[in-house]
This record gives sequence, C-alpha cells and structure tokens, in this order.
Amino acid sequence: MKAVTVKIENSDGSLVEQGPAVQQADPNRWHYLSTKRNTSLAGDKITVTATDNPGHEAVKTRTLA
Repeated sequence: MKAVTVKIENSDGSLVEQGPAVQQADPNRWHYLSTKRNTSLAGDKITVTATDNPGHEAVKTRTLA
C-alpha cells in the first residue's frame, strides 16, 4: 500500500475533515486520528481510499447509524 486517506462527512454532506492515515510498523496497518469535534455521528459518512504503488485505488464508504 502506498497511501491511505480518510474523509469524514456530516449527514448533510458537509465536510468535517479529511487527511492522510499514518502507516504503522506492520505495513498492512494504518491509523487515522480525527482532529475535529463532531457531536452528532448519526448518518455521517466515513470514506477510506487506499492507493497502491501502481496508482490503483480502492474506496470504501460506511454510513454511521
């Protein structure tokens, strides 16, 4: 894996924050620490994008209940 980015959006689609995750000692583990307070999580979307060395992307989005 070359890079992992995280994007957090409110239920109305407004951006809470986004940024890069940090690769851990185990190269298959990445860590993202949010920096902004988000008081209401219901309906928020978290999108994780992983990019490999050739530049292929895999995107996964989850909506919080």
